[in-house]
Amino acid sequence: MNGCAGMTNSRPVGCLIYTGMRELREKSQVRPVTGIVIVAVLILFVAFPIMAWPHLLRNWDSSQTDQEAYLGLGLDIRNGVRLTDGNHHLLLPLILSLFSSYEWAYFTSAKLLNLAFALFSLTILLFLNNKLFGIEVALLSVALTALNSDLLGTVTRVISEPLFTMFLILAIYFWYEGLGKGQAKFHRSGPMGFAVAGAATGIAYLVKGTGQLLLVCFILWALGSGYWRKNWSSVVGFVVAYFVVVSPLLIYNMQNWGNPFYNFNSSHAMWYDGWDDYHLLPDSTSATLSSYLASHSIGDILSRFVSGGLMLIRKKGDVLFPLHSLVILSVS
Repeated sequence: MNGCAGMTNSRPVGCLIYTGMRELREKSQVRPVTGIVIVAVLILFVAFPIMAWPHLLRNWDSSQTDQEAYLGLGLDIRNGVRLTDGNHHLLLPLILSLFSSYEWAYFTSAKLLNLAFALFSLTILLFLNNKLFGIEVALLSVALTALNSDLLGTVTRVISEPLFTMFLILAIYFWYEGLGKGQAKFHRSGPMGFAVAGAATGIAYLVKGTGQLLLVCFILWALGSGYWRKNWSSVVGFVVAYFVVVSPLLIYNMQNWGNPFYNFNSSHAMWYDGWDDYHLLPDSTSATLSSYLASHSIGDILSRFVSGGLMLIRKKGDVLFPLHSLVILSVS
């Protein structure tokens, strides 16, 4: 029995909203999706590329951000030169290599491909959230994601984030399924759900190095919650699936840089005082964690954290504290 049961006509607004949402959810289980939901979905998926299009047109310089690196790697893979440069992971360049060329159309096609990846990610988000939590939550989550101003500027660049987002969503979903929370046929079999989650996490890592953080989060959760004691096979399944998927990149890195998890940014660039160091230092790989700690005081380190945090808020404040998201949540 819920907290609104037994109340008279003077029930508070919260209870009325709860009751209405519950009735809508119950009806949606026995009736097909209503026309208004279809219209809302169409509006979202038409509005998103329309809002992103101006960003795509303004992105005429392929040398901005990491676009030049990804486009170049696509050409390198096609020409059999290399799989990765030790910084940008291989899956997006591998896809780009399928149509890479020295023509201007290559850049345009790559931008459109990333926009398609973003639309597909929103589709997956809508489908999975509708399956798990209902159409109301699904529409709200897609609206909040699609209207993110930083996302609109990101999906029209030839960078890894749109493709990475797709597999991040899938990894979290199958992790949830592995816990038996969802509706998949294998949800009673934890090892299968977690193995698929591990594979999706591995693909996310092949897209972008950030994907490895999800593996770290999973291991910390499994150890901290004690889940590994009761379901150690599920934990092993996740980790094994992850390493099987990422093994080609690990082997390539080991052969070329002597470290399976080598990444130029985390190994060197992170320890620059500024990007000018890349050009000023005699060797761009001379900056390391040990060299940074040896040449900086505790005060320097704290100052860097504070100034970096303030810069993040100043440049990405609309993402961290999106006003439009609060408006949508208030209306909903």
